[in-house]
Amino acid sequence: MVTHTQNKIKMIIKTITPRKTLSIRNLRENIDLFIRQTRQSSQHVVMQIKLSYNGKNETLSKKLAMDLNNKKQIKTLRDIATKNFNKIAKDKTELNKTQIFIYYRETSEEAYNNFNDSLSMNNKKDLFDIDDIN
Repeated sequence: MVTHTQNKIKMIIKTITPRKTLSIRNLRENIDLFIRQTRQSSQHVVMQIKLSYNGKNETLSKKLAMDLNNKKQIKTLRDIATKNFNKIAKDKTELNKTQIFIYYRETSEEAYNNFNDSLSMNNKKDLFDIDDIN
């Protein structure tokens, strides 16, 4: 089940509720599906992936700006998310009531470049501190 909501600063939250126990394969498939669907309307996004399980919340990827047509960036995102998922799942026998949250905002190419420049100069950007993104 997939739902979309929007928070107060216009970040869209895509919620994915897997029908079966979440695995690395399911996670990668859901990330790929999100990218394919989002690529139809925008080439650039600012995004972050979070995981909710057993009443806990974990971050699978830090906030980053992505070019959805850049295969290297997509592979890196999947690798980071699966590496962090492995760290979480390693000590757990089962991840119940799992949901994947993808926070994203479509941006222009100029805003994408500005965001990457600002991140390289200041590493303190927070997920909800993106009012300067167009």
